[in-house]
Amino acid sequence: MPPTTPLAMSGATLLARTPSTATVYADGDLLYMVMAGQSRMSIILRTADELFTTFVDREARRLGVDVVVNGNYYDVNRVGLAFAVLQTTAGPGSRTTPEGRLVQNQQIIGGISRPNHFYFAESVGPEYGWTFGFGDPPTDGQASAMGGVGPMIINGLKYGDGNVYQPGTPPGAPTTGDPPPGLASNLIQRNNATFKSFNDMGARRGKTVIAYSSSDDKLVLVHQPENASTGITLEALRDKLAAIGVDNAVFLDGGNSAMLMANFNWYTRPGDNKNRTNTIGVAFDIAR
Repeated sequence: MPPTTPLAMSGATLLARTPSTATVYADGDLLYMVMAGQSRMSIILRTADELFTTFVDREARRLGVDVVVNGNYYDVNRVGLAFAVLQTTAGPGSRTTPEGRLVQNQQIIGGISRPNHFYFAESVGPEYGWTFGFGDPPTDGQASAMGGVGPMIINGLKYGDGNVYQPGTPPGAPTTGDPPPGLASNLIQRNNATFKSFNDMGARRGKTVIAYSSSDDKLVLVHQPENASTGITLEALRDKLAAIGVDNAVFLDGGNSAMLMANFNWYTRPGDNKNRTNTIGVAFDIAR
């Protein structure tokens, strides 16, 4: 394992007192990095017939970025799946379709519409602000964006298994779907089937999470490898992030798709089949 620095991801002042660096911190099975909001994100997209790790190694050095993680969910055509099973070739990137739009420099560079999922986006300079929301990512004014991701916390509202309301809310408030306008302000957790499905896969499931604290203007990139020794559920990780001041967080593709390359060192490589089918990476150039 490449070098890490032990630091529990806890405490309301953690982000305020943690500098923006390329340091990889370890908290149990979790690895995480803290980055200033001015850090630059870019979407990298494999097109050639090569392993994803080969592509990431080359692109990270070409772009001079500090960290690359896997991206959103994706679909693979029958030919791509057959070659992945046979483990003979990666195949061209055209065999894979990102499940969510990918935006770079205000242009859609790949992916398909996923209007019932969520997105995260970094606006163009000079301040490079961050937004998280429902639907396809916007293009105008966006330096980089990714759709098709799952929600954990969006604009301060937690997502999870079932709608949860403040004490005193009248009985009969819907447990799923949009609450009536009069009860919307009472909602403290919004039901989401994508969240529930991922959370039900258990604590040891591989995870890649992008989170942001608007009060600290800090990004938190969180990674847990597949089949972690103990791990943490998505629900518990959501609450852990909320406790350190995060008000937006989304999860990307997980399982053995989850990968982390930082400082040109591989902390977790994708599984063999995913190394042949994945085409989507999220890269960060950390502002120091």
